[in-house]
Amino acid sequence: MWVHALLLDEANPDPLAYIHRRGIDDATVGHAMLGVTLRDPQAISDLLRRECPDLLAYAEAAGVLSRDDAGQLRAHSNLCGALLFPYLAEGQAVDLCARSYPGKGYRSLPGGYTERGAVLPFGWDSLDDSDTVILTEGEFKALAVTQAHRAGTLSVPALAHPGLTYIRDEWAALLLARGIRTVILAYDSGPRPVKDGTLHLAPEEAWSIRHGLRFQDAGLAVRVLRLPLDPGETKADLDAFILVHGTTRLQHLIDTAPDLDTYHRSLPRSLRTEANLPLPTPYPTRRTGPHRLDPIAPRPAATPTSLEQIRAHIAERVQAHATDGQGFLVLAHAPGVGKGHNTTEGLRLSTNRRHTRPDRLDRPAQRSDPRPAWSRPHPPPRA
Repeated sequence: MWVHALLLDEANPDPLAYIHRRGIDDATVGHAMLGVTLRDPQAISDLLRRECPDLLAYAEAAGVLSRDDAGQLRAHSNLCGALLFPYLAEGQAVDLCARSYPGKGYRSLPGGYTERGAVLPFGWDSLDDSDTVILTEGEFKALAVTQAHRAGTLSVPALAHPGLTYIRDEWAALLLARGIRTVILAYDSGPRPVKDGTLHLAPEEAWSIRHGLRFQDAGLAVRVLRLPLDPGETKADLDAFILVHGTTRLQHLIDTAPDLDTYHRSLPRSLRTEANLPLPTPYPTRRTGPHRLDPIAPRPAATPTSLEQIRAHIAERVQAHATDGQGFLVLAHAPGVGKGHNTTEGLRLSTNRRHTRPDRLDRPAQRSDPRPAWSRPHPPPRA
């Protein structure tokens, strides 16, 4: 490609140096066929007239060339002095995305993505046999992740779609056909905006839910990766994160990224409602009331028929009351015996001793008089 050769031209080193500063090496530049255009608006039209004049009409129909006020063909203004990212699918360039350099700002050809042929995400031809892929927005971010994957420092490659809101319905089926089973959504992180004194979800948060639900409904497992913001920072994206923190930390975030449902539930409900996001399913909207328990019918006990059976039955009932709190127990003591005889505590003590005769219970020992012997009252003399 002519634009790729221009990027590698040593006479114009600035575009390639800018790409290197973004963390992209020469091997990735060649694999993705990145390019650059000249700032001269006549450069592309003059090249086509000289090399392949039959393509002039196709270039004008595709929006690569446009006519100025004098009716002369010239390069579209978005293609003058810009980096070019071809969207390659099955070896064919199905779309072009341009970016200003230095500085920020993406450019695109006229018309919608579908009309231009952007039917597959960026990096489609770079997928290997991995069953998991990162999906992000922006070509530089996908290139940085895939480059690290090809070097063996990240476990997954990446794809990119040209705009945060643009995802085609058939992409899920195409990913499944390529052997992809899990999609990790990894968009830029930033502080939540405040509008009219009200806090809102960041657009990347809301679209992570919307896109994730579409992929999940199509049969893909979805996880959401949110990059942490450093103190004082207002934005975090994949390619800058790799440059600052390295691939080891990013791999940890990939491994611990929550599934879509967990991430969905972690967002405040008021912010989800304000963003018109659906509730997580299943999501309890009302607390269930208490249910009446069915009464447990007591088991009929065998009627004792002998004195020994009656005594044994009494001991069993007393033991059940002392240990499990079942039933009612009426306590009594013989005349002349002080309080504490046959109390519940005494029954528990006697039950724990495991009598050889369960029909008898030990009585608790009488308390000793703590007073010295000389001060105790003497019993009256016998007559």
